[in-house]
Amino acid sequence: WDIKVYKEQKWGPGNNFFTDNPNDIFIDDDGYLHLTVTERNGKWWCSEVISQDTMGYGTYIWTIQGNPVNIDQNIVLGLFSWDSFTFQTDANSEVDIEFSKWGDAKQDTTLQYGVQPINFGPYYPERDFKPKVKPSLWKGVSTHAFTWTKDSITWASWQGDQYGNGEPLAKWTFD
Repeated sequence: WDIKVYKEQKWGPGNNFFTDNPNDIFIDDDGYLHLTVTERNGKWWCSEVISQDTMGYGTYIWTIQGNPVNIDQNIVLGLFSWDSFTFQTDANSEVDIEFSKWGDAKQDTTLQYGVQPINFGPYYPERDFKPKVKPSLWKGVSTHAFTWTKDSITWASWQGDQYGNGEPLAKWTFD
């Protein structure tokens, strides 16, 4: 993994400063990756890691711990693929699992699955899905995955830390 660092200028996604401060982004003694959003001296910093490998089609799985529903309205937890080489021709190089309130502090449906572009100029509602799941079910540990093939992308999310353990709380397919 590489750590995204932009200390002197804001950068995307989201027009942010990105930190490599070891208090902001680190792996703890149990092997868990911690990514933070931190304010220091009047400047907000976020953290992002980027794989050094280009992986393409396959199954991507993330297990998170926390409460992705009770987050600030300006934060996005983005779990996604990105390929700088195919987004212009294939328009499917960014596949997202996101938790965000998208600027609405009262929003409690924060999970979104999507294939970019969703809303860069025109809005493409068929490219995103916001499953209605009881917000308390995302507190603690949850697992989120997508399987990306040439013909479709299928997302699923489970309570707990077991990928594929039982019926998912949310699922969606885009073809």
